[in-house]
Amino acid sequence: MTFYLRDYGHLDHGYAATVHKAQGVTVDRAHVLAGSGMDRHMAYVALTRHREGVSLHWSAEAMGSREGLARTLSRERAKDTTLDYDGPERVAAFAQRRGLAPASEIVVRRPEEIGPAPKPRTPTQERARAAVDRALHWHERGRARKREAAAAEPVRKAGREERPAPLLAAHRNPWGRDSLGRSTTPGEVAAAVRADRNVQHEEHHLTVWIGNAYRDPAEARRRLHVLEAAEGGPKGAERALDHGGPELLGELRGKAGWFASSAAKTEREAAVRCADALGAGLVRLREAEERAGAAHVRSVEWQRGRDAVEIPGLSPAAWGAVRALEAAEREG
Repeated sequence: MTFYLRDYGHLDHGYAATVHKAQGVTVDRAHVLAGSGMDRHMAYVALTRHREGVSLHWSAEAMGSREGLARTLSRERAKDTTLDYDGPERVAAFAQRRGLAPASEIVVRRPEEIGPAPKPRTPTQERARAAVDRALHWHERGRARKREAAAAEPVRKAGREERPAPLLAAHRNPWGRDSLGRSTTPGEVAAAVRADRNVQHEEHHLTVWIGNAYRDPAEARRRLHVLEAAEGGPKGAERALDHGGPELLGELRGKAGWFASSAAKTEREAAVRCADALGAGLVRLREAEERAGAAHVRSVEWQRGRDAVEIPGLSPAAWGAVRALEAAEREG
């Protein structure tokens, strides 16, 4: 099926979400796809997200029958505890309550069934193991010394061993840019908003509707901006257009009346439909711009937080352990 957006200006995207993602969300109408992993708790959440109506969809492949659907959506699956595994009777009752039938036994393999004993380490592997043990020993000693020093004397004394150079230093930019070169200045936020695909999508629709509705699209666009500023925002402009009519922005395309041709009347009807969609389209455009700007600021702030984390360097003992492990891997 093919149609023009100027004829259906109030279409919008619909999105699906998991039951866990939809917790706390309220919508006008909801469609729920029942699955074999659902229970009474998930069904309650999924079937109470709507204001006006909800539709439940299921398949015979997943549920078998309507009785299987009711059984799946009404089963109790409370969280288990260690007491549920205390004794065969409790285990059987727990398995029956959770729908884990038939009951099974835990098989414990004997040591001789596990497999052959591991082969002895080579001298190089033994040295690598010893190097790792030494590194861990010195690491624990260093942590103990730091705890003692912090408790006895907060101020570092001169002559203490210097801290190893970091593997990756923290990124600090004097102009507030993150490691990707971005910032939150008004100009860069505006550029990010213009580059957003949703904003471009709504801007394109608005431009097409204005071009199809008015004889002077540039003047209509200017009047729309003036109306938005005068009415305090896009929703005020939408209300003004609903009350004052599309002629507030200029002369519409086409003609109406007894002496107008059929082509002119058809053009006027299309112009009226496009003009009627301008108010809602302007509101969606401004909302998309607001979301894009907030997303850019959040992304930059998150990256700044990552940039501020320094990756510490390894001690000499740790570097020795790494080299010993590499040598052991090369020798097999």
